[in-house]
Amino acid sequence: SILTFIRIWGSRLGMERVYAFVGGGGCGPLLVGNGVPSCGALTRSRRPVVASRPSTRMMAEKAGADRKRGRGQNKGTKRTEKKPRGPYKVPLDLKGNPIWSLRRATEADVPFFVANSKLPESLVQSIVANESNCCVVAEVQEVGDSVAADFDPTARASSGNSAATSSASKEKRLVGGALSVTQKMVVFEMDKPVVQQVGDLLLCVVSERMPNHPDVRNRLALATMREMKSSGARTMTKEISAQSPDLPFYQGLGFEKDSSASSEKKVSMQANLLASNPDPQKKLG
Repeated sequence: SILTFIRIWGSRLGMERVYAFVGGGGCGPLLVGNGVPSCGALTRSRRPVVASRPSTRMMAEKAGADRKRGRGQNKGTKRTEKKPRGPYKVPLDLKGNPIWSLRRATEADVPFFVANSKLPESLVQSIVANESNCCVVAEVQEVGDSVAADFDPTARASSGNSAATSSASKEKRLVGGALSVTQKMVVFEMDKPVVQQVGDLLLCVVSERMPNHPDVRNRLALATMREMKSSGARTMTKEISAQSPDLPFYQGLGFEKDSSASSEKKVSMQANLLASNPDPQKKLG
């Protein structure tokens, strides 16, 4: 009958309910599922007819078909895991130590500091451009074919003829950098206000791909402290998280905790540059 056809049709479409209301003339609106009206000669009964819900078997078959379609879409795709990159290929001296150099940072080094810190690019540019600040970078003369095969966006672009550079087997690469700014503070000496210059070490980072990177980082920080002392700073400060693993590193450089300025989350440290002699045993290029 027509009513049986409506029940089967609604059940196959997954409709939850199918109502049929018929007027006196045998033709009335049909409300299907979401309430969209339709018209047709259905039956002379005025009672609403409710179609049966989809059976558990039909729902299980539908879910299985959806899973098969999902597997078909993902077929042929493979997960690619990034392999950890190895150390940089750098030249070694007669003792087997990596050869690297220090120099003052320039505007071309700003992307390296931005990529290795949470500082905005505009701030880093202003810090590097200010000659009163002390910004130092460490770089190596990388050898081999790893430069072309393993592109690093933080690598410093070589200057000179592009054709000669592409055919060369060496290219300078940044492996570390330190940012420090100078500030002027008023302190009291013998009850008299005196303006002193203080350095603030914002960042000191070295890539772990650099061979012997702990020693490179230590010398990079010492070079920055020496430059800050040469510029007239008497004290250097550093603020880090209380849970930071770098706390022993800065303590080894001569920084001491300032309890008056520290809190549970932050540790404020100071290094007396006048009482120390920071020597990285390496000159700035």
